[in-house]
Amino acid sequence: MKKILSVLLVALTTLVCNANNHKKGCNTLEEINDAQIPEAVKKWLKNELSNTTTTVLENFETPAFFIKKKAKIIGYIKGYDQTLGAKTGVFYYTNQLTRENKPRVIEIHKDGRFELELPLEYPMQNFFRIKSQVITFYLEPGQNLSVILNWDDIKQPRRISYPLKNVAYQGPLGNINTNLLHYKPNYNGGDFQEKEAIMEPVAFKEYILQFKTNALDKVKAYEQSGEIDKKTSELLRNDILLETYYSLFDYYSPTHTPRYGQGKRKANNIDDTLPEDYYNFIKDLPLHKQSILVNQNFAGFINRLEYAQPLQPKSKYERVSTGLTTSSFVEFLESKNVELSTEEEELIKIAFIPTKDRKTFSKELTSKISAFNKKYKSLRKEYLNSIKDKKEFARKKHFTNKWKEQDSIAASLGIKNNLIYEIIKSRTLKFIMEADGLYDDKAWYWSELKKDIKSPHLIKLGDDLFQNEISKPEFYELPDNELETAIFKKIIAPYKGKIVVVQFWNPHSYYQGESLERMKKRRNSFKNNDDIVFLNITNESNSSIEKYNSSVKENGFENSIRIPQDDYNYMRQLFKFNASVHDVLVKQDGETVYNDFETWNMEYFLSKEFNIKPEN
Repeated sequence: MKKILSVLLVALTTLVCNANNHKKGCNTLEEINDAQIPEAVKKWLKNELSNTTTTVLENFETPAFFIKKKAKIIGYIKGYDQTLGAKTGVFYYTNQLTRENKPRVIEIHKDGRFELELPLEYPMQNFFRIKSQVITFYLEPGQNLSVILNWDDIKQPRRISYPLKNVAYQGPLGNINTNLLHYKPNYNGGDFQEKEAIMEPVAFKEYILQFKTNALDKVKAYEQSGEIDKKTSELLRNDILLETYYSLFDYYSPTHTPRYGQGKRKANNIDDTLPEDYYNFIKDLPLHKQSILVNQNFAGFINRLEYAQPLQPKSKYERVSTGLTTSSFVEFLESKNVELSTEEEELIKIAFIPTKDRKTFSKELTSKISAFNKKYKSLRKEYLNSIKDKKEFARKKHFTNKWKEQDSIAASLGIKNNLIYEIIKSRTLKFIMEADGLYDDKAWYWSELKKDIKSPHLIKLGDDLFQNEISKPEFYELPDNELETAIFKKIIAPYKGKIVVVQFWNPHSYYQGESLERMKKRRNSFKNNDDIVFLNITNESNSSIEKYNSSVKENGFENSIRIPQDDYNYMRQLFKFNASVHDVLVKQDGETVYNDFETWNMEYFLSKEFNIKPEN
């Protein structure tokens, strides 16, 4: 009876707060008399909630929207029992403006308290995960938010709802969090995918737009009745817009790999040829509003927008002419008075083919190419240097022309001069910084991109990212005295003295078909080398032991382990990855990790750094 009364008091207090305090938010902590929350925890929560450094935003279109301040989620799990698992949670933090992943482990203390500090730069609507349960939140820079959960919900082996509904929020942002949780329209993105798989484009578009209208009407009614305030209403409307417009973009993919619906429609012989006016909904997108950045679905939405078919310049797919040709090399040799034999004239035609692409060559031919390259090594180097400036000029010209064309297309679509289009430009910087060999003069490319960016915040973010990438070392040492470092060192201890190529993976990830066979073949080309070992690590919670075992056999993994979810959360934090597959290379000392290593490039990388070459 006492427990029931406590729950009723929490619910009643929240309802009263929601009805009477829309504008200022609400701190329900002082009004809750819940016997399941110890007094010491109540005092801790109250103290933490008082440590805010900003005022709650009145709206989202204020200059105060962009402000770099730490924010904090503090919480308590009622009835928590650490002996039954879940010593951590995880927040898959991604900076969508720079595409940087920085997941955070949420440590759960023995008494059920937990906390998560976030370096926010603008308001965020997102979620964190404890075991299988997903807990949503809305947070502003400089603000603290209290989240009260129940262990009976968290310990369930499967997700009991999405997101978890039995949550009590406290603090200045408690009211808006409660409303966002309980007033969100009841829809499932998976339903859109099912429709996408069976409907022609016109019918699918009509269905999505009608759904959008109906859902927006409901939110409008909530606001007009006074059940929710304007900020909550705007975030709910944006959620609907991003979800539905994402689905419209998702119907067709301009990439070589068709999306889910495209494959299903092809199998069902559905004519999905897009009509000319299919993308006319683009003009209705609220791309000038800062508020759409808040939504957790913004990441998927902007990805679909920037790669949408009507926004793609034709020049993007043109081959960049660099002058690196057999005939130009021959001309260069002739200018140096070099006379080639008949055999050398044939060899020169394949002299520039990369080593990794010579797998079909006979040993005799490979040997002749090596001898040819050795003979003309100095001249070959001189030739490559002579055309370096020409290559860079061609790439810069192509880059400038591509963006001029894309700007023109964006202007014709009515989306050029707005915040989101500027973000599309600024997000290109991370690709430029990581694309070795393609953009040598990186400072020039960033200066070109930011010419048309008016947002001071985006320019500052880009400048910081540029400086960080320029100064980033080739490798780094694992941090001392960190729990995640200790966990990882214990995992790789059996391979001391070897180069360890680690791949974090999920049995349900992309390893299938051709990609599976390619990776197996590439690993096998190093199987007789005692200096290198391949280790695959997955999360025990990602799949059943049966699925794991079958995947290990199918992938041909010789060294593979499953680790507890808590440990895997720490690995995400240590190596900064959110994806289902992530590559790490550790040197023989077990301490040094290379930045930006990826297995798709491992033959070149291992050869360059360690002089280790594949057997065939």
